[in-house]
Amino acid sequence: MKKTAHLIALWLAIFVGSVSVKAQQCSFTNPLSPNSHADPFVTFHEGFYYYTFTTGLHVEVRKSATLEGIAAAEPIGVWRSWEEPAIDGPPWAPELHYINGKWYIYTTGKVPGSDEMRVIVLEGDSPQSQFRYVANLAGGIDATILKHTNGQLYMVWMRNEAGSLTNITIAPMTSPTSLGQGWTQISEPNIDLWYNWEKSHQVCNEGPQIIHRNGKFFLTYSANASWTEHYCLGMFTCDDKANVMDRNSWVKSPTPIFQKSYENGVVGVGHASFTTSPDGKEDWILFHGMDDSNGDGIIETGWENRHPFVQRISWHNDGTPNIGIPQPGGIQMTCAGGAGEFVRLQSANFPDRYIRHSESRGRLDAGVNPLGDGQFKMVPGLADPNAVSLESVNFPGHFLRHRNGEVWMDPNYGDNLYKNDATWWVRPGLSNAAGMSFESYNFPGNFIRHRGSLLYSENPGGLPADATFFKIATSVNGGLSSGNTLLVEAENYNFMSGIQIEGCSEGGQNVGWIEADDWMVYDVLLPVAGDYTVEYRVASPNGGGVIEFEKAGGAPDYGTITVPTTGGWQNWTTISHQVNLPAGQQQVAIHALSNGYNLNWFKLTPVANGAANSKVAYEQVEAIEELTLYPNPGKDVVYLQLSKEATVTIRDVQGKIVVKPTVYNSETGLDISSLDNGMYFMVIETDDTRVSQKLVVKK
Repeated sequence: MKKTAHLIALWLAIFVGSVSVKAQQCSFTNPLSPNSHADPFVTFHEGFYYYTFTTGLHVEVRKSATLEGIAAAEPIGVWRSWEEPAIDGPPWAPELHYINGKWYIYTTGKVPGSDEMRVIVLEGDSPQSQFRYVANLAGGIDATILKHTNGQLYMVWMRNEAGSLTNITIAPMTSPTSLGQGWTQISEPNIDLWYNWEKSHQVCNEGPQIIHRNGKFFLTYSANASWTEHYCLGMFTCDDKANVMDRNSWVKSPTPIFQKSYENGVVGVGHASFTTSPDGKEDWILFHGMDDSNGDGIIETGWENRHPFVQRISWHNDGTPNIGIPQPGGIQMTCAGGAGEFVRLQSANFPDRYIRHSESRGRLDAGVNPLGDGQFKMVPGLADPNAVSLESVNFPGHFLRHRNGEVWMDPNYGDNLYKNDATWWVRPGLSNAAGMSFESYNFPGNFIRHRGSLLYSENPGGLPADATFFKIATSVNGGLSSGNTLLVEAENYNFMSGIQIEGCSEGGQNVGWIEADDWMVYDVLLPVAGDYTVEYRVASPNGGGVIEFEKAGGAPDYGTITVPTTGGWQNWTTISHQVNLPAGQQQVAIHALSNGYNLNWFKLTPVANGAANSKVAYEQVEAIEELTLYPNPGKDVVYLQLSKEATVTIRDVQGKIVVKPTVYNSETGLDISSLDNGMYFMVIETDDTRVSQKLVVKK
């Protein structure tokens, strides 16, 4: 920090059960439990994961601060079917949902005295309280809840009554415990039109789950026979502005989105649920799979061999989920929300080309497709946390490592040789200090370099540019850096409507043929609220197209700018305007109010002396290594050591103010008892200085 003599000496103490000072490398292995955990479901609420699965004659809920710790957490029985015999026998596939301030469990069992399966609903005061039976809802199994953007609730389940096939059905709800009138069968009722992968061993669509991702509802479901290797996931997609009760609104994917892998020894994958990392930047899938260590597809134990697996997922360019393939058991996986950032690594001497993996080989290519092949999570080094390791986005648990002088993307075997081979020292770029070079941890003098489009671990000799790369933050998976300038490639959108990707005359790709009402959505992370310059690299043969920079969803509108004539679709120029943006992780959209331009990239740069409409300088506090800890009764209080009077404001990661501007009192500290577990941004302002610091609350 270089500003003024009145710098704030910030000693941040949080005594709320535990203190997070510095992110540590964390890893785990699949499966999460050696025991059978069928139909796993997890929900994340106020800093904790709550986990349920089919057990026996009861429903239990496990609570864990980490996703990888759910299976080992203490089980708390919350409902026993024999004490309140609404059903006969074991409850299947319980799901825990928090709706309108209350907790509900949707589960399935036999109607007493009958073989008919019914969905029932239980109600509780908290996730691990004793739940009460409320009602039978419908015939069938595997209920989940779709909450529409307009607030309307729908139940989605596998309906199987009155001789119907095992199809996915949706019905409106008048409350979390009752259905409204009518239902719609989403799955095609004519099995002749079903694909072989969902009916070869059992005609079955079950286990529906809903993902809502900015403009789309993705309905995943489990298909085929659950006791076989053929169990897999299919998907329907529906625009969230369409009528979800109209079967024609749901478009079915013709191939499975997730299925067995003989190579990795995991088959029978299904009955999945979805969640995020604690910081909200990563999307994860939880599913049960079967061990096929022989790779022959013969499952001896069937239903008794279903184990819980979790792995990170990414997203395709068209905004659909990219779940990848089931990762093998036993390899070291980076924990959810672990330290690191998502990046693409651009060649210094071939700027249209990026480091990527293809069939496990490290390469340097242009036009990487799928995009996840060219995205990596840069994490603390497996062998030394002061170095780095590069984990694949779409193959979590796999890292770039060298073997026999070549760079490969291999699974983390966990042994010391692998850890050393997959660890790299980050050096200033050999040909350009603004870039970076990756020196081998265990073979000093060797660097990741490209040669003939392949990657090697070698001394680049007289070709230092071959071993120099630029780190580009990537928005597809939500992991963004918060440096002085954030550059986002236009093609790295999370979602879009109406545009297409094409080759760019300046290298790489651009988003082309942007027409009126077309839009793209991107994740950005801004360390502080205030004024930012937005630069756009645009091309237009006629000019007149208007860019609207807005919050995803359309409100608020941050500002507009008109694209000038550049003389052609690939004749590029840069235009810019200023906008005022909130702090934190958020989604922004580029919306075309009128047509006729291409977009290559856009940049966000904080305006000096413009943060939060203030006339003080923009500053970001460096990481703090030491904390002054205050014992109880300092609980739920933040104490600061300040050199002068200051006003303190706390915002959440969306930029919303959660603790209003308060003149700090050194005797009473700052009350944070109202804050839930999570990450926040604390902004401390004097008359001439402004600093910002992350605040982690763990109660």
